[in-house]
Amino acid sequence: MLVGALAAVSLAALVGIPGAASAYVPRAPILIVGDAAFTPANGVTGGSGTPTDPYVIEGWEIDASFATGISIANTLAHAVIRNVSVAGGDVTYDGVLLDTVANVTVEGGVFVGNAYGIVAYASSEVAIVNNRVANSFWEGILVESSSSAVVRGNDVQLAGVYGIDVFTSADVEVRDNTASTSAETGIYLQNVDRVVVSGNNASSNALLGIGLDYASDVTIIDNSLWDNGYALDLFDSGRVLARQNTIGRSIIEAVSVYYSNNVTIDLNRFVSNDGGVFASFATDLTVAHNTFRNNVVQGGDEFGTRTAWDRGYPAGGNFWSDYTGVDLCSGAGQDVCTGPDGIGDTPYAVDPDTVDRYPLMATPAFMFPGSTASPDIPSMLSPPGAPRRALDGTGAHEAPLLSGGTDLREDTGQTLPPKLGGPTGTAAGSPGSLQRSPDTRSSVVRAF
Repeated sequence: MLVGALAAVSLAALVGIPGAASAYVPRAPILIVGDAAFTPANGVTGGSGTPTDPYVIEGWEIDASFATGISIANTLAHAVIRNVSVAGGDVTYDGVLLDTVANVTVEGGVFVGNAYGIVAYASSEVAIVNNRVANSFWEGILVESSSSAVVRGNDVQLAGVYGIDVFTSADVEVRDNTASTSAETGIYLQNVDRVVVSGNNASSNALLGIGLDYASDVTIIDNSLWDNGYALDLFDSGRVLARQNTIGRSIIEAVSVYYSNNVTIDLNRFVSNDGGVFASFATDLTVAHNTFRNNVVQGGDEFGTRTAWDRGYPAGGNFWSDYTGVDLCSGAGQDVCTGPDGIGDTPYAVDPDTVDRYPLMATPAFMFPGSTASPDIPSMLSPPGAPRRALDGTGAHEAPLLSGGTDLREDTGQTLPPKLGGPTGTAAGSPGSLQRSPDTRSSVVRAF
């Protein structure tokens, strides 16, 4: 036990997670089954369970060594789990488990050294907001078989497999999180529909920054992905938009697209990756208006159907740092030689049989702050013409095109993020020593 305590102290120092605050009150694990079980004896500190006066579970410090810290099942009442600390679940017990619930928020908690930090299973209208989750044996945050969920503003580090995992779920928003130093993947989406992944820092993960398997209607926008094996990986997915992400120093590839369809990759920056954008067996793929700068191999496309690396004339293609052509002419055939038009006069060879017909001579201005262009950013979670719901449910919300986390400009000489820990200075760590056997889904080790 002393060794475990020392490890927890060391981890807290590493990732900036506070120890138990003096305001926390130690108590036994909490189990609530059914709305009638929201009682003071079960850790409820206030509220009546209505939308305007939710039940509150707050201020507890819970040792999860022998049971999941807080378990809520089969409820519909509105509830908030706030400012709690749960630790010590190790391989078996979770920090918080929401099982077949609706209308529950988990916010401002600290979850260290549990099997899963926070789990929402078969639930709806749940929010997981502004928590700190570290050293989870399996996954930091798991949303499984759920709908209408929000995962926002969490700091998830040193997960044994995935930092944030959305599995077999729909209508989910994953926004403004840090998901770094995971032993496998920062943010993972599998068998999902209508998901927005926006404003996250998924850096320094051993394998993937963001991974999609069998996903549809996914928007990936304004994320920072640094120092991963692969920054963004798509497999057998469709209707995917990857826009205005900043991806750098990927050890293998910035973006990999395999057996996927209706994929648009535009307005992104790919900087100093070993490989840029690579596609195999893709259908209806468009790669345009991106900046490719100083990647060892800029890109490639094989066995594709209706793939395009430009948007035609005069919209143009991509900026390539190794393009050696000149701009003296204009026109669809670049044969009207009365002056330049910002597009290279000769195509750029992406690979031996793939070209960008209209390479841009400069980084697209509309990618950066101060631009007057406003590319449409669809919300997959609202019907056409309807305003997006705010993440806290209080009104309309529209994400900015660029957040403060992604306006680093290598092409203007500004300082790049630190090599270790990603662009926001999150703690560096070697996740290799934390690798576990992958979660097989059908036999998840979890205490219900």
